[in-house]
Amino acid sequence: MPPLGRSALVLLPAIACFVATGDPFCLKAGFIGVLLQIVADQARPPSALVLVHGLVIAGLIKLFCLALPSPWSFALLCAGSAALAAWLGRFGGAWRSLGDFAFMSALYSCMAFDVSPAGVAAGYRHLLSWYGLALVPPMAFAWWRGRVPQGARAARDTVDRAAMDAAITRLVSVFLGAAAVHCFHLADGEWLIWSTASVATGSVISSWRKSGDRAAGVCAGVAIGAALSWLILLLLPDATRHGGMLPAVCLLGVAVSRAACRDYRLAIFIRSMLCVVAAVFAGHGFGIGLLRIENVLSGGLIGAAVTLLYSVTRQIQTNPGNFSNSAQDMAHYRRW
Repeated sequence: MPPLGRSALVLLPAIACFVATGDPFCLKAGFIGVLLQIVADQARPPSALVLVHGLVIAGLIKLFCLALPSPWSFALLCAGSAALAAWLGRFGGAWRSLGDFAFMSALYSCMAFDVSPAGVAAGYRHLLSWYGLALVPPMAFAWWRGRVPQGARAARDTVDRAAMDAAITRLVSVFLGAAAVHCFHLADGEWLIWSTASVATGSVISSWRKSGDRAAGVCAGVAIGAALSWLILLLLPDATRHGGMLPAVCLLGVAVSRAACRDYRLAIFIRSMLCVVAAVFAGHGFGIGLLRIENVLSGGLIGAAVTLLYSVTRQIQTNPGNFSNSAQDMAHYRRW
């Protein structure tokens, strides 16, 4: 079964519960379930380890909830989690995905709660009440995979020699991004924080290329999403009155795109487009699109700038005599 099919099946219980209850926390749990399934597809662990990964995510969400009222504690926790995820990449791509998706799940979950201490605690308990929707489907797939004969295991991923560079640049970038979100009270700051983590790769060329891909994808996606929303409102003026289902469908589309889209620009385009459509029909207006562009571009610039500064500093320290050759490298990523 292709990854898209598995992701769709993982989401079915969450969709059914949402249709029956109308509770959006069902979909949040389903989103975490898709991330667990993606990691399980890469690492092929037994069902017990899928359960452990899910419990680690639940514990990390709790830590983020505890740190959320304190801006600097939250920024340090974000930075440490993102750096640890990058460092895990030295053990292979599956470990990198495990860390990344644990960080993403905790970040997006806690920042969707009410920021007051009581609201955060209530939101966490509410999410846990539906957490079985995140755990059971990936565990069932892992159990089924263990019973069905498989072909030869793929060779272990090549060890990422630049894992420490990525961890250091992520540590600094995500801390700066999270601090900016809290100091300037930026709305939907999880987009900025994740952009800093995504772009801070430890490599100048890949970092700036990824920043350019994200910029192109988000700008095009927001524009098409706004046009699509306007067209729907033009054809169906009363759509916002019954728009509870459309944002839910868009959220599920965002989750599935992580498993289905291999082209990075296309994936960012689809997620941005769906985010705008969901926001418009959830009553947030078209301004959310500009906010997404601002946060994604700002986070990308922070991650790319920190990576560039780190690389230049390291080059000067390790090989100052050949530093002038870095101008040749600049030509490769200047266009991004």
